[in-house]
Amino acid sequence: MTSDKKPSLKDFDYFSINARPAKSSELLEHEQLPENIEAEIKSWQKERRRAGFSAITSTIVVAVCTWFLWGYRDAIAYSFSSSHPPLVLGDVVELSPSDIPHNSFVELTGITEHRGLSQKTTQGLWLLREERWNFRFVGSRGVFISTPPDSSRFGFAMRITVRGRAIDPKRDSKYAQFISEYKERFFARMQDTSRVIEVDVVPGSGRWPFILFAIFIAIIVTLDSRSLLRYLRSRRRHVGIMR
Repeated sequence: MTSDKKPSLKDFDYFSINARPAKSSELLEHEQLPENIEAEIKSWQKERRRAGFSAITSTIVVAVCTWFLWGYRDAIAYSFSSSHPPLVLGDVVELSPSDIPHNSFVELTGITEHRGLSQKTTQGLWLLREERWNFRFVGSRGVFISTPPDSSRFGFAMRITVRGRAIDPKRDSKYAQFISEYKERFFARMQDTSRVIEVDVVPGSGRWPFILFAIFIAIIVTLDSRSLLRYLRSRRRHVGIMR
């Protein structure tokens, strides 16, 4: 004789030793996973590895480029400054190197020494090395000029008036090396403070290399962002499949 009494939770033995969960094979009989789920998972894993590698590589490239540009921060500020007249300082003999502001556009007058150095160096971000003539002004206590090679304008023991960008060699490794070489070659006694004037380098000049470099970084950042978006979309698709 069967009872019409509805089963109660009290009648269920939660702690019965015979109670056991259903086997996964039994569950699969009722609900089959999509046939291509394995291929989808492999595709997602491959996409994740590719996106992760691309993101890490792009981040490293951006970090290195940013660190590289940081060394040119003064040159960038000068290149993107507005055009303005130079700070006229007069005869260099009456000046101390510390009187010449670093990274400023100046005009001064002096007599070049009877000796100088010719070097091939890069200017700004240009990869091509250009020849530059370097002279120290007589009686300047450490003021140099770096000029393009032009014998009609520059030479030994010449009184000249020049305009250009003033640089503290302590803040520019290229000119710090030049000052060190000058001391060693000519046994020159110099003050701890010095300046180098890049002749004919005016505010607002030399922008394009920095602009092109910034575009390159922007492209890398864009690719990095696209890789991250692809990874997130792939991850959402994978989570949807697993559900």
